[in-house]
Amino acid sequence: MAMVYSATLHTLPIELIYRILDHLDVPTILLSFYGVCTRFNQMINTYNRFKTCTEIKLSYEKITNETLKYLLYPLKTSMTITKLNLDENKIGAQGAKYLANALQNDMVLEDLTLTNNNIGNQGAEYIADALKINTTLKKLNLAKNKIGHTGAQCLANALETLEDLCVNANDMGSQGAEYFANVLKTNKTLIEFHLGWANIGYEGAQHFVDTLKINTTLRELDLGGNDIGDIGAHVLVSVLLRRFNTTLEILAIDNNRISTGKKRLIHNLLKNTSIRVYAHDQDDFHSSSAVSPFMQTQSSGIEFDSVDECWL
Repeated sequence: MAMVYSATLHTLPIELIYRILDHLDVPTILLSFYGVCTRFNQMINTYNRFKTCTEIKLSYEKITNETLKYLLYPLKTSMTITKLNLDENKIGAQGAKYLANALQNDMVLEDLTLTNNNIGNQGAEYIADALKINTTLKKLNLAKNKIGHTGAQCLANALETLEDLCVNANDMGSQGAEYFANVLKTNKTLIEFHLGWANIGYEGAQHFVDTLKINTTLRELDLGGNDIGDIGAHVLVSVLLRRFNTTLEILAIDNNRISTGKKRLIHNLLKNTSIRVYAHDQDDFHSSSAVSPFMQTQSSGIEFDSVDECWL
């Protein structure tokens, strides 16, 4: 009687395994196959689609710090993956530590997104320590991670090579804003900075006044949703009107409880310049009388022959 052999994934020829992998996307391969056994790991590392992959998106995958620990093994060996998106997962501070250790070694990432991963101040400190060593990462998104002013201080002191940093929706307060503003006075690399919905208030906005007078690198500053009010808008726009800063192209101060009259004034004073100031609120989208550069480019009917002295 002839013996019947039953083939399994462990015994199938590597060519057939590759044919199976051809029908899956790379994130699924990593989540489902990597770590199963040594043979699978070796095959994935030599699989052409993985070897040439440049971007990995693993959003909403319920990835914990332990899952990330295993995922980082193949990612650390890749010399092509430059973009990693892990937003809306559960890696926590420990996962941030695993990732930071990887960033200090062999990873060639240029763009990392960790939105809403609950890494906290401790996780921010781990990432900051990695940034002091890593030279490839240019864009980092740490929005909505429960990072306070102590985490802000760590990150602010580690901006040597970053070009784009987003820390939106972290309660950093005016103290956190001060840490960043002080560092940005001399920073020569950061081009975009997003500190929206961070509860910085008018005092936090005030910290950026001197920064904008000195910084010559920043092109976009986002302080939306921080309740800076008319006074905060006034001091920031004044810097631009007085030409202390000639490099900033975008100032986002939307959703900041700025009065309609102040928005009209900002619009008219800057309408013939190359500077874009976004000052709308949610209610503006339901009101035809509100004026903001986002929504209206034509004159609102108020004309100024020169800059009002109250802005100088």
